[in-house]
Amino acid sequence: MKRVLFLCLVVQVMKEAGFSMEGQEPKLLSEELADSTDKIVTMGCGVDAGACPAKVLVSEDWGLDDPAGQPIELVRQIRDQVKVKVADPLERLRRFAQ
Repeated sequence: MKRVLFLCLVVQVMKEAGFSMEGQEPKLLSEELADSTDKIVTMGCGVDAGACPAKVLVSEDWGLDDPAGQPIELVRQIRDQVKVKVADPLERLRRFAQ
């Protein structure tokens, strides 16, 4: 039940910022998925580095707090941190492409 409430809270705060989470759900990182990517970014939410199939490929860890069980204000802060972290490399790519 806690997991369902947590996911509902994340969906709510993302919707507030204009992001649809419709049809999305957390996914475990498999070796197959890790092998098919160029870059893997972890959020720092207590990922077990020893069990992570991407431990060699992770080139960036954002060190964010785990939103599970947190009050909505903290979940919003984490969401806003993600937004900034995602926007920065996208902006660098846009400038490079020009």
